[in-house]
Amino acid sequence: MKKRLDHVVISFDQVTYRHSEELDPVLNELSFVVNQGDSVLLSGPSGAGKSTLTMLMNGILPENGNGVIDGRIKWFGTVSTNWVAGSISKKIGVMFQDPDSQFCQTTVEEEIAFGLENLHLPRTEMVQRIHTSLASVGLDGFEQRTIHQLSGGQKQRVALACLLAMKTEILLLDEPFANIDPLSRRELIACLFELKQTFDLTIIVIDHDLHGWVEWIDRALLLDTDGRIQLDKPMDKALSDHYDVFEELTIALPLFIQVQKIHGQCVYVKEKHWKKHASEQQCDLLHEKIKIKPKKETNTPPLIQAEALTYSVEGKDILQNVDLDILQGETIAFCGHNGAGKSTLALLLAGLFNRYTGKVYLQGKPLEHLSSQEVRSQIGYVFQNPEHQFVEHTVKEDVGFGLKLKRLPEEIVSERIQSQLRSIGLVGYEDHHPLSLSQGQKRRLSVASMTIDDQTLLLLDEPTYGQDAKSLKNLVGMIQERKQQGKTTVMVTHDMELVQEVADRTLLLSDGKKIFQGPTSSLWQLGEETLEQHGLVLPSSVKLRTWLGGLPRVATHH
Repeated sequence: MKKRLDHVVISFDQVTYRHSEELDPVLNELSFVVNQGDSVLLSGPSGAGKSTLTMLMNGILPENGNGVIDGRIKWFGTVSTNWVAGSISKKIGVMFQDPDSQFCQTTVEEEIAFGLENLHLPRTEMVQRIHTSLASVGLDGFEQRTIHQLSGGQKQRVALACLLAMKTEILLLDEPFANIDPLSRRELIACLFELKQTFDLTIIVIDHDLHGWVEWIDRALLLDTDGRIQLDKPMDKALSDHYDVFEELTIALPLFIQVQKIHGQCVYVKEKHWKKHASEQQCDLLHEKIKIKPKKETNTPPLIQAEALTYSVEGKDILQNVDLDILQGETIAFCGHNGAGKSTLALLLAGLFNRYTGKVYLQGKPLEHLSSQEVRSQIGYVFQNPEHQFVEHTVKEDVGFGLKLKRLPEEIVSERIQSQLRSIGLVGYEDHHPLSLSQGQKRRLSVASMTIDDQTLLLLDEPTYGQDAKSLKNLVGMIQERKQQGKTTVMVTHDMELVQEVADRTLLLSDGKKIFQGPTSSLWQLGEETLEQHGLVLPSSVKLRTWLGGLPRVATHH
């Protein structure tokens, strides 16, 4: 990749940053440049400082924080301190994980116009920019739509349209598609890189997971746990010459990349190219990786049942006549497009919503007849947004909150807290405030705080959100261990590979209605067209298994 040094748009020179409440820097001596038109993956393990670096790159920090910075940042050749406060945001825009946190208006048109009004544009030009930006992201005619009624994927398209209307030159994407359905993620990534070609945008993507990105991204900029640059190379060179660094930094790689690790093989970053050159050895390794692990059929009685469950908000049905049995000791996934009713169903089963019609039974007893304490002793719920369940001021206190309610001896509580912290990689963070953690660390803490109490039923809402590959592996291990212990786990998830790996059965919802419930293997048999109608895609492992099975002879692929 040839550097265009005369078109440097962002440069960092020995930049170190420390949050005011922390003794150690979160970012250490960072030096790199970003050139106009670059597409960069910024990745690394959870807690490496990626989001902090994002906020430094567009001036949110240090201006809106009280941290300490050393070194020099330049934007478009001018030192950051010489820019008028806030002015760089017109050139460098950010899409965050949660689009709702960025919106401040009611309708799509009002939201896009809000930023344009700050540019003091004539009304006619504003109208033109609003129309053009919406058309660019596939939302032509959405001007009068109410934002809160849009799906997660549509909201992210609106956030992108806002940046395009401002004629933003650099897009910083902080895990922007982590919480949307798989089909919307795939479509938005394709839309993004089509826009990149059209407008010569510079794109910096922050993500733990290369699925979907690897074929588009030109360059890898990887941080380690100390907030230092471990690797800064063109993507193809990074993968072919430094594959082990991706593994060390727990970055999730597509299966077709993983099987190319065999010594002496050239790495193809496009799957279609790899398929043309896949060796017998690589195909054998792939076959081993995607081998179906037989799942024991669960013949236990239902732990929880729902009958004709209906839930409405302001006269609109969020769930409609859902019947459901969840068996003791099984792992079940709730899937579907954004807004399908998955989280609502999970919250109802956990006894956290009332005013529903129909019935919910826990071990044969109506949920409404049980006390809150009886329900909580058997059911744990991990929210999609981990901040919603933190109740203490330090990590160790939050993890041990449930145990202290049981009035267990102090030494037992302390021992179990340390064991949990070791299992989630948060040893050393005992006295940190939960809100000071990274998104991935917050998610791990929220899971640990709930699982330490050992409830019979655990409901996890988007458990892979913000997780690096190591944390994801630990999550899978925890779910499998619960199953071996005869405990039940329900996952609300968009992660199709997680569904394939651990879910015995899957429930598919669409617009509040049950479309499918059965073995996970039967879900994939519905076919790609049907799955896409409900915001899902086939897991890559399932697609590659089909491809392998269709090869006349693996040995012909040298």
